[in-house]
Amino acid sequence: MAKKNDIFSQDDLDFDDLKDELEVIKNAQLQGSQQKPSEDSIYIDSFEQKILNYFYEKLSLVKQEVNNKLSVYSTIANKISNISDIIAEVKYSASQYQSDATIMYENFQHELKDIQVDLKKQKQDLQTFKIENSLNREASYPDSKILYIGVILIIVLVETLLNSYFFAKGNELGLLGGAFQAIVISFINVLLAFFTGNFLIRQLNKKDNKIKAISYFTITLLVLVVLSFNLLVGHLRVYLGLSPETAYSDAITSFMSNPFNLTDFNSILLVMLGLITYIISTIDFYKIDDKFPNYGAMDRKLKEIEYTYAEQKELFFETLTDLKTKAYTNLEDKQRKSKLIIEEVEDIPTLRKKLQHQYNDYYIFINKVYLSLVQLYRETNKEYRDDEVPEYFHTLDGLDDDYKINCIDTKLVKKIDTNRKEILDLPELIGEQKNTINKHTLNIIELFNKDIGTNNEKK
Repeated sequence: MAKKNDIFSQDDLDFDDLKDELEVIKNAQLQGSQQKPSEDSIYIDSFEQKILNYFYEKLSLVKQEVNNKLSVYSTIANKISNISDIIAEVKYSASQYQSDATIMYENFQHELKDIQVDLKKQKQDLQTFKIENSLNREASYPDSKILYIGVILIIVLVETLLNSYFFAKGNELGLLGGAFQAIVISFINVLLAFFTGNFLIRQLNKKDNKIKAISYFTITLLVLVVLSFNLLVGHLRVYLGLSPETAYSDAITSFMSNPFNLTDFNSILLVMLGLITYIISTIDFYKIDDKFPNYGAMDRKLKEIEYTYAEQKELFFETLTDLKTKAYTNLEDKQRKSKLIIEEVEDIPTLRKKLQHQYNDYYIFINKVYLSLVQLYRETNKEYRDDEVPEYFHTLDGLDDDYKINCIDTKLVKKIDTNRKEILDLPELIGEQKNTINKHTLNIIELFNKDIGTNNEKK
């Protein structure tokens, strides 16, 4: 039994049911008893036209559904044209890759040449610097400054915490005021240590006696300044406890009178803590870089450029590999896509053929039912007539051939056969394209290495 949604269902085309539904016998008797249609009529009467319209309406609905299906099939079948585009893209893929890879290579080559110029200049500057300063060794400095900076920060923190306690007793703001004074003192000690260790002591490694003499003198002067500053802080600590209102002026007077006259233990400890902070910070600032002034900075700058240069070269190879992988993946995607298209489309001719047979069978069946009803109508009409029936009663014409449909597309079948052969040849074509892409890749790598090698020789 046909399904309810089957457009070719014959359930509503039963002869006996239609005979009763259309009241064929009743209308034939009525028309015949009235001698209708007339003997000289050449056209079918209104009732026979009603039967014909009924079946044409049925055919129209089915034909519309068939055309809807054919439209869906055509939409799917049109995808076959994409295969030609895919084949063309596959054939062009190696050329496209070569173009993209060449542009990428030229961009990297331009960037690397700029870096090479900087690298060459920095190497020359460093070599000149070493010659001018008689440096035959490599620059020596820690890989990371974090440890040294960390030590300085810990020293500052410890000094600040201890000094906060020492100054809190004589400060009207208590511990908070003492902490602020302690931070200022620690900052001054570290700042003077930075100037001593990071700049002045390094000058002693130069061969210029004049610079050495100035450096020795400045270091001695700076040490005296640090000592004086911390002694003054010690005096300030004493008078903050005795007379906070006049502590600053009294401390200066006491310091000018006798700098080393400190009897308070906390004040002496405060001075020692400041000097220790200065000494350790100075050593740390000195060790944080190469002992020769500016040698470490120049060497680091060279290494940074070298690292950037090496990073750019590595990025070139990574980008080229990604570009090649993308080209390979694109080819494989096209092969996969073309297979899906042909698998989807190659069923369409069969579906169209099946639709054609189903419609033909339906058309034949509905035509038979129609002719049977018309024949019944005419024979009954004849029985109830007193005159002769019209001449056309002797001829039974079926439904109009205009309602027939041609679902079969012979061009599509040929096109599928052609494209199927192209798809079968596609793996070989893709393999050739991959080989060409690989050759392009090797050529670009060889050209890149040659160009880099040439530039290195020039350096």
